[in-house]
Amino acid sequence: RVDDPAQLAGLELFVHVDLDVLDPLVYPASFPAPGGLSPAGLREFLAGATAVSTLVGAEITSAAPDHGELAADAIAPLLG
Repeated sequence: RVDDPAQLAGLELFVHVDLDVLDPLVYPASFPAPGGLSPAGLREFLAGATAVSTLVGAEITSAAPDHGELAADAIAPLLG
């Protein structure tokens, strides 16, 4: 588990983001993670990770209908 983006410094990363990791109180999920990350928390982590490493690819799964804007904002650091 990576808690601090600094742990990824200098690495090449392929990031898989399953949006079920977001708190189901703000983002509906097929497999909810109670107490999950806020969209802002995910965005902050991804921004930190991409600032200290080289992103070579990413995949995003579990997009919820009608929540595209929220998801896009949360993963924005991956979109460069």
